[in-house]
Amino acid sequence: MKRKKFHLIIFGCQMNYSDSERLASVLKKLGYQETKNEKEADLIGVIACSVKQAAVDRIYGKVRNWQIVKEKRPLITLLSGCVLEEDQKKLKDKFDLFIDIKNLQGLAENLKAIAPEQKLALPDFFDISPSYYSDYRAYVPIMTGCNKFCSYCAVPYTRGREVSRPSKTIIKEVRELLDKGYKEIILLGQNVNSYGKDLHKQGKKEIDFPELLKKVDSLGDHFWLKFLTSHPYDMSDKLIKAMSECKNLSDYLHLPVQSGSNKVLKKMNRHYTVAEYKKLIHKVRSAMPDMAISTDIIVGFCSETDKDFRDTLKLSKDLNYNMAYMSQYSSRVGTVAAKLYEDDVPQKTKKTRWEKINALISKQSMEFNKKLIGQSREVLIDAVVKKDGYYKNVGKLSNYVAAHIKTKHPLKVGEFYNVTIKSAKFWGLTAELKQKIVVVLGPTAAGKSDLAVKIAKEFDGEIISSDSRQIYKGLDIASNKITKKEMAGIPHHLLDIITPDKEYNLYNWQQDAFKTIEKILKKDKLPIIAGGTGLYISSIVQNYDLDPKEPKLRDCPYDFIIFGISPDREKLYNKINKRVERMVSDGSIEEVTKIYKKYKDKKLPALTGIGYREIIEHLNGNSTIEEAIEKIKQNTRHYAKRQMTWFRRMEKQGLKIHWNLTWSQIKKKTKDFLNK
Repeated sequence: MKRKKFHLIIFGCQMNYSDSERLASVLKKLGYQETKNEKEADLIGVIACSVKQAAVDRIYGKVRNWQIVKEKRPLITLLSGCVLEEDQKKLKDKFDLFIDIKNLQGLAENLKAIAPEQKLALPDFFDISPSYYSDYRAYVPIMTGCNKFCSYCAVPYTRGREVSRPSKTIIKEVRELLDKGYKEIILLGQNVNSYGKDLHKQGKKEIDFPELLKKVDSLGDHFWLKFLTSHPYDMSDKLIKAMSECKNLSDYLHLPVQSGSNKVLKKMNRHYTVAEYKKLIHKVRSAMPDMAISTDIIVGFCSETDKDFRDTLKLSKDLNYNMAYMSQYSSRVGTVAAKLYEDDVPQKTKKTRWEKINALISKQSMEFNKKLIGQSREVLIDAVVKKDGYYKNVGKLSNYVAAHIKTKHPLKVGEFYNVTIKSAKFWGLTAELKQKIVVVLGPTAAGKSDLAVKIAKEFDGEIISSDSRQIYKGLDIASNKITKKEMAGIPHHLLDIITPDKEYNLYNWQQDAFKTIEKILKKDKLPIIAGGTGLYISSIVQNYDLDPKEPKLRDCPYDFIIFGISPDREKLYNKINKRVERMVSDGSIEEVTKIYKKYKDKKLPALTGIGYREIIEHLNGNSTIEEAIEKIKQNTRHYAKRQMTWFRRMEKQGLKIHWNLTWSQIKKKTKDFLNK
């Protein structure tokens, strides 16, 4: 028997989107198969929104077409979502079914009345597992309904009073989503800030929203966490503190203000003043300075004067929103505003005010986006389109700003990519994928050079030395500089670049390393940084700003993976001792003697390194050669310990180092990294 098909049409907010996922799940349990083609559907469901008249008008247009279809073939039409009683009366006879979205368990019986073959008992709304439309972004309802009764709003009448979902079921759903690889979790409710209050009034034990947010945040190490929507009245200090402590919470907050006029806010029944709202925003920005803040604004509300609107403009400018969802007020039958106030602002005035505030927000959005230029950011890809021989990849940053990335090969929808922001428009950003580099680090004598050469051979790479002594010409044996034979034909950079009498500091090396990376990348080869000077490596992967007055860490301009080698201490110390003895037999003492005689300045920085200063002490008559050799071994062992301390410090600062992997593990991780 051919399976029947359903098609859902969604109007309104993310809550309706989430509701549609649960409706889709119910229909699938009833034996229906989802289709994106409305023309082949046996059942068409509309998740409606009565908040705006425009959405209702679009439904009427659809209904007329479906009546024509019904004359030619069987078709069931279903209405659900946020529907005011007045709209229900008008639309009910135009649909076969009207289903309260909170009572989907009745759908089976209702469908049975129309199509007797449908038989299934269904659970309560929040217990229904949704059929997610996305396999990387999930809307997770934590509550439904609203108790605020804003005078213009239909939600309390269409969805009822606030009903919180048990936190255990929320946490279970999010954990399962993360286990499946979901990248973005959005907690939904008409007013998430008041989560749990209804249960507290009933005497039930339940956590509040700040606690729920922290629990959800702790479920994973790397995902984006957002929540929608917040009401300023319930935005507590406890919530702001919890937000600032979350590691996965995105740097984006949507906090609707609706108007900058106290008179209008009172008429709207918003429960706060402009001053109170501004104080909240200042608290948020004080705790989280990089937070992007968007808002909702209604222009042309009942009796809004030019001064009222100027107050809204001023507030929007003072708080410098980078994004806003603006609407022209339309009276909704059944709301308090429709009963008490006249919709007396002319449509032309509403349109003019909307255009003015839209122009302001667009300007502020552009200014905000410009500040992102040059930053390294993570983007989650939403769409990929092939155009003129290249791919246009569109995604969002964690702060909700759109990013467009042009590539030769398509990126994967639903995956994170590291990008560098290149330019800004008021609607979003253009970005480039971060080029990739590999880092091999570890203490002296650990085997870094050999591993770097193996990686370079396997992945067509070139090696950049990060050794503060091997930059010098003539300092070969005592610095254990890699030989031509050991290079195995792999190009090595930043070796032998300067004579020992020349000054060369961290800044010089960092700039030379960046230039060398770019040269290697232009050859379509893989840059591999290998060495044990932790300060040099950090200056790249942590992109030190070496301003002498205020040095600081910055985002790395490259995407990188770090492999670390850390042998057992006893084995490492034995290797160090044997290596020192080998260097002596290879002529390190003669090398140091030659350099010492060549340069008049006996305190050159180049000659202060281990293996040089000890022999110079001997040449100055301060020790025997045996004592000098033993001192080299001892100092090298101490240096290895300091190197590991530095690398552990890097980890504490958030850098991931893959320690002591097998060659097959390194190959797989590198391949996955390069293919991402």
